[in-house]
Amino acid sequence: MSYYILKYPLKEIFHKNKIDWMIQMMLKIQKKKAKVDQKSLLDQVCPLWNVPYPEQLNQKKDFLYKTLVDLSKFCYRDMETHPTWLRNLKAKDPLCEIETVIGSPTLDGYRNKCEFTIGKTSEGAIQVGFLRGSFREGIFDVVSVDDCPHVSKEAKELCAHVTKYLSNSSLPVYNKQDNLGFWRLLSVRQNLQGDMMAVIQIRNEGYDESEMSKELEGLRKIIEEFKTPFVTHTSPDHPEATVKTFLKQIHNGVSNAASSDCIPQVIYGSGHITEVLSGFQFRISPSAFFQVNTKCAELLYTRVIDEALRPLPSNSSSNSSSNSSESEVELLLDVCCGTGTIGICASKRAKKVVGVDIIKEAVDDANNNATLNSLSNCQFFAGKAEEVLKKPGFLPRSGNCVAIVDPPRSGLHQDVVRALRACTPISRVVYVSCSPKSIGQNISGFCRPTSKHFTGIPFVPVKAVGVDLFPHTDQCEMIVVLERTKTE
Repeated sequence: MSYYILKYPLKEIFHKNKIDWMIQMMLKIQKKKAKVDQKSLLDQVCPLWNVPYPEQLNQKKDFLYKTLVDLSKFCYRDMETHPTWLRNLKAKDPLCEIETVIGSPTLDGYRNKCEFTIGKTSEGAIQVGFLRGSFREGIFDVVSVDDCPHVSKEAKELCAHVTKYLSNSSLPVYNKQDNLGFWRLLSVRQNLQGDMMAVIQIRNEGYDESEMSKELEGLRKIIEEFKTPFVTHTSPDHPEATVKTFLKQIHNGVSNAASSDCIPQVIYGSGHITEVLSGFQFRISPSAFFQVNTKCAELLYTRVIDEALRPLPSNSSSNSSSNSSESEVELLLDVCCGTGTIGICASKRAKKVVGVDIIKEAVDDANNNATLNSLSNCQFFAGKAEEVLKKPGFLPRSGNCVAIVDPPRSGLHQDVVRALRACTPISRVVYVSCSPKSIGQNISGFCRPTSKHFTGIPFVPVKAVGVDLFPHTDQCEMIVVLERTKTE
């Protein structure tokens, strides 16, 4: 109750409406907490853990099919004038065909990045693991991740080592209820060669500098000495997994997510690890986005690039006088490029790759990755895509161009959609979504009839493909292929 009382002056607290609101909120929290208490951590983070994998893929295909039906309904409602292909769809027809759902080659321990909360169990013991619920649900206790199939054995072992050390630490673990405590979060990344990165997040406000240094030095020692058999991915050249680099991040705010100015500081090592994906090397820094399932990411990127660069059908709008082939794709535009993984993987099959992303650190990594792989045909730019795309000379005026967009869960800014539509050389857009239900506005923008606000010949959705990057969960990546046609 005290959490809510602190939010309002006392004279308002005792207002009848305020009291009623508080009672309702407390009842809601208690109801949510009761539901969480009945569910195990495994049921929360891996709800499909006890479902045979072929059936998981069937469920995800059904989910994507229903999502495509919802998207077709959304487009019909959102467009004032309906293109022919949309008018021809029946009420329960999907936006386009769902061709298949590509399964993950790795089912257990596939996550190459995990963030573990440092807190206490319901019995009061210190634990590095996952929250059993959420602060909003009134759940604060942390449980072990030993039973979670998607967490690697190496990460589980490291959690156990750090838990043992922190249980004897003179500094307390963080308590979000009162925003007090020192040890907050342990982030672990690893590659397919057994190299690991660990980042310890701390709250240093109010603590003695010498005591903090002593405790961090002790943690550094046990992490640097950490060795465990590398069993998640068989690698004869790397039989053991070790932590190659260790960093600390100071974060004194209440939110779990640290702001961009809370830059991790290297305690030892290079501050990054390197992963090999589809024959290319990628430098991974602590904050860099990298798909959490490396083996399946290779399948995802291969399929995305295949769809982007395959020959165009004869009825597609293109500046070429004959049917296009891969060799005729003059520019591959990588929107929301992150660290450049998709663009770099496509670099040997396109004449030129240009990427854009709003996060400068990610773009720096992308350009470093291009240099690391000795690529001269890749360039990556930092800034808002809707602004960078409008810069004079950035988008081509002729030639054949394809675009791959891989936005965050919220989707693309509509100005990005407008800019891509207005660029007539772009003959195909391959849209990669980690949140398929949220892309309706973007798809409608690409496909709606030409207007004052949406210039250029519209696109048509031709196929969708699912890729299961997240086995044992209810999440699934979806690729939607959009092609520009000669007539609306």
